Amino acid sequence: MGGRFTRPRADVTEQSDIYSDFIASELKTERERKAAMDTRAASLVTTSGSLVTILAAVSAFVGKDAEASLPRQALPLMVLALVAFSAASLAGICAGWSRRYDVAAIAPMRLMLDERWSDEEGLARKEVALTNIRMIETLRNVNGAKERFLRVGWISQVIALGFLATVVLIVLATR
Repeated sequence: MGGRFTRPRADVTEQSDIYSDFIASELKTERERKAAMDTRAASLVTTSGSLVTILAAVSAFVGKDAEASLPRQALPLMVLALVAFSAASLAGICAGWSRRYDVAAIAPMRLMLDERWSDEEGLARKEVALTNIRMIETLRNVNGAKERFLRVGWISQVIALGFLATVVLIVLATR
């Protein structure tokens, strides 16, 4: 045998089960990933909006006392925090924006039932697998774009929090 490992040939049905199950699993994973990113996008918008409220509270706190004004060095940081929170919210909105995905077209699915129902099992599995692969491809492309927007949003939010924390420290230190 010369040290070569020869794999016994599996039944074609077993192979097609393995491949089609794998492809169906990948499609399910991408759909779940899309749903998770949509949830994260909404959370990013909500969190940024809430943190802008804290920024407004700092402004109101400083503005209540007529003699006390916002320390000069805090104002630009407040503006930068507001801009960064706005960028985070915008990125969250863009990440959650509804996009076009490829889905199985109705006409070919009707053909499957009307004209192709008696196709050999291997051919039928292959057609369904190819359709699923097309859907996976568009899901991955769109999910990749959503992920990039989320990263920008999270980075913007972290930067904004840094500015906000600095503003709070400046206000507290000058009291």
